[in-house]
Amino acid sequence: MSKAFTKDEGTSESVQRPPRAAAGGKRPITAEGREALVQLLDGLIAERRTVAAGVGIDVAARCAELDGKITLTRSILEGTEVVAPVPGEGAYFGAWVELEDDSGARQLYRLVGPDEVDPKRGLISIESPLGRALLGHKVGDAVVFDRPRGRAELEIVDLSYEPRADPSQ
Repeated sequence: MSKAFTKDEGTSESVQRPPRAAAGGKRPITAEGREALVQLLDGLIAERRTVAAGVGIDVAARCAELDGKITLTRSILEGTEVVAPVPGEGAYFGAWVELEDDSGARQLYRLVGPDEVDPKRGLISIESPLGRALLGHKVGDAVVFDRPRGRAELEIVDLSYEPRADPSQ
């Protein structure tokens, strides 16, 4: 899930703003990503009701925290639009791409919108350096991209638009 719900260093709030969309546009999201956000919102609302019914000093603070997360999640949902993957030969939004490095190690990624990024689950943004480098490339292509440790070259060994199991499991 997006880093919108995590606390960054130097930030006093646990709730942050969603990623920005292009002027007048909405950010793309997969149907699965949108469903996960809807479920998250439903869970936050249910938790808010439960907490509000409780008693104690921390009730108001916890309700305020949940209210912030609910507002943020609603904002993310309003700022996104489900984009269905259009299967083709190249890597585009919604594609599962398996990459191999020069040592033979393989990693599976899915190209998604910025609101559903989760590197541990192999979900990378089409706006990330690797995501941008992959766009349009086909199986057998080598892609080069810049990362914090320097330039990397990876080969696309598989490309699919079929649903896949969560690579983190």
